Amino acid sequence: MSLKDMRRSDVQDVSACPSCKSPRRSFISEIGIHFRGTEGLNKPLVWVSREVLVCGRCGRAEFVVPEKERQALNNENLVETAETSV
Repeated sequence: MSLKDMRRSDVQDVSACPSCKSPRRSFISEIGIHFRGTEGLNKPLVWVSREVLVCGRCGRAEFVVPEKERQALNNENLVETAETSV
């Protein structure tokens, strides 16, 4: 979704939920993903700013993690690089 689209509307109706077949809505989001366990407390969050699709009936949410952030999640040494790119 482009900035122009975001200015027009903060939400959009989109395709049906794959779980319950109800309509989903699209929202702009910032999601902080952290590593599990107490050792994860010492690692920076991996921030993802993306469109998230949310079902109003069952609550299922869906979003896509971009390549750079996926690499950071798969290789904890890249966390700082991905965090600064968002």
